Amino acid sequence: MNAHDQPPTVGVATGPATSLAYHTGTWRTERPVYVELAPPCSLACPSGEDIRSWLGSVQEGEEGLEKAWRRIVAANPLPAVMGRICYHPCQTACNRAELDEEVGINAVERFLGDHAIAQDWALPAPAASSGVDVPTQVINLGEHGSYGVVTLDLDDWDVRVDWPQDEDGTDLAEYIADHPGIAVLTNAGIFSDDLTPGGVLVADGEELRALNLSDGYGNFHLKPNAVFEIREDGTAAVVDSTLYTGDGVTQATQSGPALLLDGEIHPQFTEGSANTALRTGVGVSPDGGTVYLAITRTYVNLWDFATMFRDELGVDDALYLDGQISQLWVSGASDPTPYLGPYAGVIAAYPR
Repeated sequence: MNAHDQPPTVGVATGPATSLAYHTGTWRTERPVYVELAPPCSLACPSGEDIRSWLGSVQEGEEGLEKAWRRIVAANPLPAVMGRICYHPCQTACNRAELDEEVGINAVERFLGDHAIAQDWALPAPAASSGVDVPTQVINLGEHGSYGVVTLDLDDWDVRVDWPQDEDGTDLAEYIADHPGIAVLTNAGIFSDDLTPGGVLVADGEELRALNLSDGYGNFHLKPNAVFEIREDGTAAVVDSTLYTGDGVTQATQSGPALLLDGEIHPQFTEGSANTALRTGVGVSPDGGTVYLAITRTYVNLWDFATMFRDELGVDDALYLDGQISQLWVSGASDPTPYLGPYAGVIAAYPR
């Protein structure tokens, strides 16, 4: 061992050293992974507002105020009222209090509500209904989360995957306007920074994006990940990405992680995990005849999300689609907000 291989002395400039001294190179056995946790204020909010997001928009100044207000009303349509009567448990939970004092979230919400009234900002108008009754339900599991679920029997519903390949991404409201008769729409899995799908995407039998089995960071690469597919025989499936062949597949989208495969919860999920977020996912009934699209109405961890699919919906195979930015629209609801997009691929459903 020469001088450059000696461990550096703390607080003393020692000059260049080798990887032997700094334990880099082949010594390194761990890598940092960024995990975005739900802030305590949002976890405490009775409306489930994405408080961190809309406070960030407020900091943009005047041009960010309307964006902040629209982020609030996506979860709470009465911010001027709730800003006055809510007992603001968000502020009680705010960890800024450990430094000086909690953020005045309640006051900012009240201000945004009053400002919206003064500016005559309009709430999103309900979209025109397609006249079709979309089968929906709300599943409340107490501390294990609340979920909105759309149930699509493939005998009655045509479920498709699409990617318009617009360089500016896919705006859900614009997609709805461009596709008469559509009754259900959600973003179809994790995508890249350049607004392209993260993995395989098949639309009407054409492969628009290839299968991605590479390693990397983030939820998409939390192996095993999976592919949601619609087959020529009219059935659906969620399959481990390493087992995907594309044979007989007419629609497909890849995302990750797999929530369930053969009834087993992903091996890296932890019961009671504090890693909670808003999430969307897709599951398929064991006979392949029914597709379930689900969005969480409260912050949940991946273990609870997977358990809901298995225990409440009877699903053996389910796939995580995306997190905080996700939306699940059904006919008759307000148009999806543009402030959470744009996206890449989508999953859409039309009545047969």
